[in-house]
Amino acid sequence: MPLEAKDYLGPAITALTALCAVMLTWKLNSGAAEQTRRRNAHADFLRTQLRELYGELAFRVTENELLVKHSAAIGEAADKAYSGEAAPNSNWSEEAWARRSKDIDSSIQVPNDYGKQMLENNAAIVALLRCNYHLLDPEDQVVCNDFMLDQRRLATETDASGKQRMGLDVVLKLPSTFYVRSEFTQSFKRAFEGKRVQLKAVTEESHSQRAWWDVRKGPRISAGPGQRQ
Repeated sequence: MPLEAKDYLGPAITALTALCAVMLTWKLNSGAAEQTRRRNAHADFLRTQLRELYGELAFRVTENELLVKHSAAIGEAADKAYSGEAAPNSNWSEEAWARRSKDIDSSIQVPNDYGKQMLENNAAIVALLRCNYHLLDPEDQVVCNDFMLDQRRLATETDASGKQRMGLDVVLKLPSTFYVRSEFTQSFKRAFEGKRVQLKAVTEESHSQRAWWDVRKGPRISAGPGQRQ
């Protein structure tokens, strides 16, 4: 008995449906795989930024910030200790004068020593930026360039004792230089914390976004000792 067109229609529809299902599955799998690849690449880049640049930068600028505050506290304490009623007077003995003079000199020298430590930190920051400038976010480049110029100027425009090499009339017409700019410090402290938050979010998203075929298997069951999942 000859087959009619309707006899072919059922199998054709079944085959077409199966083909569509295969194509849809492939599309979903490809999309999920691409999303996973992008998330992993983003997480890897954030880890590299934190490990090779932003982590150490945040540490050093924070240390500099603390040294600045502590040096200022020493200056305030010295000012209170050596002014007013505590200031030297003509009734003091020569020994008392010598002792007080030594104390005053120490209160000046100690902050200067902290300043040297800040300069050491700055030199390490300069070296770090030179090696890993490519890891900087574009929004951080301006404050970095200002910082680098400050360090160049401090090294070139002053002598070993810290005195200006150029005349005062010229110096006063130039922008001020800073050992540590507040905007530089705050920028990298914010960036460091921001990248830690980003990395946590990307990592958690990567764990939560399981492929559809994995979800269909139901919840994962942790393997016991010596067993494979």
